[in-house]
Amino acid sequence: MAPPPELIASVLAKWGNLAPGPEHIKQHVAVVGAGVAGLVAARILQLHGHSATLFEREKSPTARFQGGTLDIHPESGQLALELAGLTKEFRALARPEGEEMRIADKDATILYTDAAAPPGAEGEGLRDRPELDRGHLRQILLDSLEPGSVEWGSAVQGAEDAQGGAKVQLLFESGSASAAKHAGKLFDAIIGADGAWSRIRPILSPATPTYTGVVSVELGIRAADTRFPEIAALVGQGTLHALADKKALIAQRNSGGNIRTYAWLPVPLSWPADTGIATMPRKDASAYLRTHVYADWSPRLLALLDAAAEGDDSEQYPVRALFQLPSPHAWKTYPGGRITIVGDAAHVAYPNGEGANLAMLDGAEAALAIASAGAEVEGKTASAVLEGKIIEFERVMIERGAASAADGDMLKEQFIFPEGGAKAAVELFRKMAG
Repeated sequence: MAPPPELIASVLAKWGNLAPGPEHIKQHVAVVGAGVAGLVAARILQLHGHSATLFEREKSPTARFQGGTLDIHPESGQLALELAGLTKEFRALARPEGEEMRIADKDATILYTDAAAPPGAEGEGLRDRPELDRGHLRQILLDSLEPGSVEWGSAVQGAEDAQGGAKVQLLFESGSASAAKHAGKLFDAIIGADGAWSRIRPILSPATPTYTGVVSVELGIRAADTRFPEIAALVGQGTLHALADKKALIAQRNSGGNIRTYAWLPVPLSWPADTGIATMPRKDASAYLRTHVYADWSPRLLALLDAAAEGDDSEQYPVRALFQLPSPHAWKTYPGGRITIVGDAAHVAYPNGEGANLAMLDGAEAALAIASAGAEVEGKTASAVLEGKIIEFERVMIERGAASAADGDMLKEQFIFPEGGAKAAVELFRKMAG
């Protein structure tokens, strides 16, 4: 459960001198957004002797449920965690059994099971994409930072040059916790890791996300193994995709025996408001999906909705319209390389299992690019060195973001919502796996 050593070595070699020393210029970096991309960036900057302050709009680490579980890939997410020195912490909480995937039709007939190899079995480690709860991942990263690194409740509005382009500074919304404390504070660089609706992206690009045509309704089932053993058996150890009629009902194991259920529906953007589902009590939302969306599906699958209805009405059930940026999304590097963007701020796409992994890798490489620019280079100004590093970082990030977006579009059309339903999805997955 680790990225290949040669991959780690090649990434470090690409960015050059990272070791703090007399010739090393300490960089003061503002990171906007305390999601996984921003947290990885801050951790790696601090690891290499630089200063990183994160500015997060949310009021606290527990202000919002962080979502379900992520499969962490060796060539991206695991690589970023290794570069951040957090592989041990990741391994302690990762769930290799969560790699299992099942595909079912609307009658709850399992047409395909792709199980992760059990420990000691032949083929173990060939996939190496263990699951980790989003909340656990975020906590690992938060715990790794220097105390006081995150400024919570700090709503950033934008950024601008200072000192003739030698520095940059953040602009805060009126009333933000950081408006008085950090107004006018100067930084050597800013990393915009503030998601799909980034306030930093407009400085670099006029692009805005557009609706993918899909809405996700997310519901939770607690302690499924003990409370709903039949549901637990149907879902298995990983993820169940029930696909039919250009609708998807996806159930995914989280830690602690919990299950997250996602109804993915190709509907107009106005659908949540038109139906009122976004403001219903959770039991009413579950009932609406059961009777108006999945009425002719198997009772075994509808049980996922019934079980979710038994939860606490105060518990959040997110209703999200899914958005994506145009792809490829490219921009001209900011003068001096002092402002860049990563993760969803740079390349939000239709979900395909790559988003958080690429976000972590983006954050890691942005941090390494800035850290390595802290070494003096004969005959070059500090701005020229940093700009060159960020140009190379953005070039690679834009290329891999575009490739991931293409994969997401393909999966949407051929796996989640294919004309042939679950059978067509199985054919595609077998072709991809083989």
